Amino acid sequence: MKIYLGKYPADALRELILNACMHRDYQANMPTRFYEFTDRIEIMNPGGLYGKARPDNFPEVNDYRNPIIAQALKIMGYVNMFNRGVSRVKSMMVENGGKEPTFNVDKITAFEVISYSAIKHSDLQDLKKNLPKIFPKLFDKLIPRLFPRKR
Repeated sequence: MKIYLGKYPADALRELILNACMHRDYQANMPTRFYEFTDRIEIMNPGGLYGKARPDNFPEVNDYRNPIIAQALKIMGYVNMFNRGVSRVKSMMVENGGKEPTFNVDKITAFEVISYSAIKHSDLQDLKKNLPKIFPKLFDKLIPRLFPRKR
C-alpha cells in the first residue's frame, strides 16, 4: 500500500533512511544526519560508496559495508530486494509530483541524498493564506457526508 505524505512519499523516505542505516560506516563518529527544509530533505551518513561501487557505476553496482545488517533488514522484512532501493525512490518521488532525488556520491567520507519536495514553498504559502477561507467550506461538505445524522 502506497502512502503519500504530500511533500514526500512515506515509502521513499523509509527506503532512504533504511539505506542510510544499512550502508553507513559505523566506525565513524559522524551521526547520520536528517535535515528537513521547506523545499527538500537532506540525508547524509558517514561512509561513501564502498567496495565495487564507484561514482561511475552507481547505482547499478552496489556493495555492502555491513552485510549482516543488510541481511537482518531483509529477513525482518524491511528490505524487499537488494540493489533496487535507489531506482524505487526515484520512481516514487517522480510519481508523487516531485523531482528525482540527487545522490551525491562524490564525497569520500560521506553519502548524501537530497530529495526535493513535490509541493513548492510558494504553494504552501498560498495554501496557508487561503486555508482559513477553504477549510469552512470543506468542513461543511465533508462532515455531513462522512458522519450522516441518525434519524
